[in-house]
Amino acid sequence: MTPARFALLLSALALLATPAISTRTARATTIAPLTSVPCSADAHLAAPHFSASTLRQGRFAYRLATGKDTSTFTLEIRRRADGTWRFTGDGSGQHWEAISDSAFRPRSSELSMQRHGHPYGFQLRYAGDSVFALVTKYDSASGPIKERISTEMHGTTIDQRIDWASLMASDLAIGQSAAYSVYDPATGSSQLTASASDGPTLESPGGPRATVKLDYTICKAGECESYTVFATKESPRMMLRENLRGSIVAKLVRIEP
Repeated sequence: MTPARFALLLSALALLATPAISTRTARATTIAPLTSVPCSADAHLAAPHFSASTLRQGRFAYRLATGKDTSTFTLEIRRRADGTWRFTGDGSGQHWEAISDSAFRPRSSELSMQRHGHPYGFQLRYAGDSVFALVTKYDSASGPIKERISTEMHGTTIDQRIDWASLMASDLAIGQSAAYSVYDPATGSSQLTASASDGPTLESPGGPRATVKLDYTICKAGECESYTVFATKESPRMMLRENLRGSIVAKLVRIEP
């Protein structure tokens, strides 16, 4: 789950640095030095199909670690009474929420956090092929300001807060690759390119689980940020680990219904 994902997301922990404006990273509450590679997204790759029903519902607590420093972030996945899905992320003074349908077509999202000691946040509303954003940020000369943004989207676009979840819910098979777009008001629409491969057996709160390894990059302004999600092979799927930017690793430590 940016982004995002995200996202993301940048430094490892809110304990070590002030959160940056990248809301993909806000999904994972991490802000680590950017590790970028030249963007080489394949325009011929198709988008996968998504089904949120393949995801396990509940609250998932992750320990974020870089070196000796740790923090905790909680992700929640719920199907709502109207058939849409609600994804949330909380930790270190940050909160985000994303609403989508079961095929991950976005409906809305919001974020609230602190940036350089001042509030930063937004509310997004998706309608058809357009997204409308109200961004609240702080300007050193003008103080708090609100900015309205309207953007047209093209092709398959996912809210960046839940890039991680969309990959787990996709029909991307081992050995296959795919590409689609993610949206964040700070960076606009960005290309996401992903591939799936066999992952290792990882420990989980319920014991060892076989995983699928989902490598993906998000290309922004000619550079790509790289991430890796390790999801359970069996459904309903859940994320056991995510390798974030820099040396940050998020590991699942607790599951609540």
